[in-house]
Amino acid sequence: MTAALAFDTLQYSKRLQQAGVAAPVADAQAEALAQVLTTGMDALATRADLEKVTLATRADLEKVTLATRADLERVSLAARTDLERVETSLKGDIHALENRLISTEGQLRSEFRSELRLLEQRMTIKLGSMLVVAVGVMAVLDKLL
Repeated sequence: MTAALAFDTLQYSKRLQQAGVAAPVADAQAEALAQVLTTGMDALATRADLEKVTLATRADLEKVTLATRADLERVSLAARTDLERVETSLKGDIHALENRLISTEGQLRSEFRSELRLLEQRMTIKLGSMLVVAVGVMAVLDKLL
């Protein structure tokens, strides 16, 4: 909708002529100014134009909001799925490590027991040897005294 601007070209031309401007120049200036004002007014937005743009902008904003929400929901679902997959993988890794730890603990206990038995055998032999020597020393001392 074009807004109407009241501009009296005749009165404007007469004022210019009273100020000393020649009549043809005053008439030409009055027509040129009227044309500029009319063209300028056509380019101005009206309240209806602004309301139309506002409604279109709101509709576009609503579309973007809905699309963004859908994208966020999709990304959130994908992230949850990835996290569940990682959690499952980590649980499997932890279980495997627990099994390896239990197995290693069992091997270490077995090796420790074997080493302890060997140490016990060596100590028994050494103690037996010491007893034999002690008995020998006692026998020699008995004979000497």
